[in-house]
Amino acid sequence: MPSGPLHQRTLLIDRGFPARIRPLGPCPTLGDSRTVNGVTTLGLDYSAGRIAGAAIRDAGYSYVMRYLWFPGQGHAYLTADEAQDLLGAGVAIGPIFESTADRAAQGWDAGVADANTAAGQLNTVGAPGDQVVYFAVDFDASEGQQGAINDYFRGAASVLGAGRVAAYGGYWPISRLFDAGLIAYGWQTAAWSGGNVDNRISLFQRIGTSNVAGIDCDINELYKPAGLWGGEDDVAWNDQLPNPAYKQDQPGTGLPTYSAADWLTHTNVKVDALTAKVDELSNKLDKLLDGLNKG
Repeated sequence: MPSGPLHQRTLLIDRGFPARIRPLGPCPTLGDSRTVNGVTTLGLDYSAGRIAGAAIRDAGYSYVMRYLWFPGQGHAYLTADEAQDLLGAGVAIGPIFESTADRAAQGWDAGVADANTAAGQLNTVGAPGDQVVYFAVDFDASEGQQGAINDYFRGAASVLGAGRVAAYGGYWPISRLFDAGLIAYGWQTAAWSGGNVDNRISLFQRIGTSNVAGIDCDINELYKPAGLWGGEDDVAWNDQLPNPAYKQDQPGTGLPTYSAADWLTHTNVKVDALTAKVDELSNKLDKLLDGLNKG
């Protein structure tokens, strides 16, 4: 035994994890529909029509992000019948509220009004009473607009409660909302993000679309629990290891392509989880060693 007081660094390798690495080049993609605990990491969002749950499952997706109705809604919004069909097929649902692309820049009153409309629609479609809603910041929001955007989310939280308020948007408004403690979940789009990915997000929307049952859909990646209706919270998201199907880009072949950013992004998710666990164990060890030293 060491002759002096015990310290955790005499027993554990110092936590020399590298700083999180920001991917360079293309935004990250999983590139496959691998499953984690029976739930795929890939899902869809769309508004041009309604897709049967069975068709979504057959295409290899297990969750969808769907728009709630609002006055003047011109797209195919989520209905109670659609929700039951999706859930019956094992497809989870993430409700979205977006009346206009820049609605969130209209501040507190807009947030209160939209959250009240969203709450009514959640009741109409039969969602759980504590269901999370993703409010959209669907434009390239500047830092100067963030004050009004923050007020919008404060207004929404005054109606729904902070734990039920989530956001969709580019890297910068999503990051600023997280920094301000105003959202429980984040859904980042590759658009308006400059290649950056915030490590706090639950969902990431790729650039590009996939046609499912005749409807063009955006593709999303699940990084960790996202408050979806029908549940993905059982997913062991921290067990999503780097893409096992890594390949060099294969232009013109029609085969899936994967970039080094895939590895970096999903390794960062794993490192974050491992670092948190090591910190927890280290704190316990510190207390134990303090007790031994005093004894």
